Formats: sequence, structure tokens, C-alpha cells
Amino acid sequence: MRALTDGAELPDVVLLDFRLPDSNDLNLLSRIISLVPSGRVILMTAYGTPELAHAALERGAFRVLHKPFEMQDITALVC
Repeated sequence: MRALTDGAELPDVVLLDFRLPDSNDLNLLSRIISLVPSGRVILMTAYGTPELAHAALERGAFRVLHKPFEMQDITALVC
């Protein structure tokens, strides 16, 4: 989070893992989107359900990628 609040430039793309040691809900996604409103936030998860994907997209996620995925899946989204 510090990289988003302390940096001079905001990122164009944020890759966010759904299950992090200090967060396993969509609150972090919402916070990142509020800090980087013009960026694309791609949520990655191995624990995805249709409900999770729908909720993430409703909160503003650009895309939800289910693990495992191929590297070209990410490349196509960030380029």
C-alpha cells in the first residue's frame, strides 16, 4: 500500500493476489481502486468462485484471473 501512497507516479496496472497474509477479502481491492482510479486492478486467485469474481468486478476490478494461469494471460492484460 505504501507504494501507492508514497510514490510520485501511480501505476497503470496493479496485480493483486486475493489471499495475502493480512487480507483475504475485497476491502484491499476497493482501497486500491480508490487510490488508483485510472489504473487497472487485476485480481488473481486460486480460491475464486463466480460470486467472488462478480463481487470483484462490481467493485471495479478490471479482470479476475483464476490460478493457475499462463503468463501470456497476464501479458495480454497489462500490455
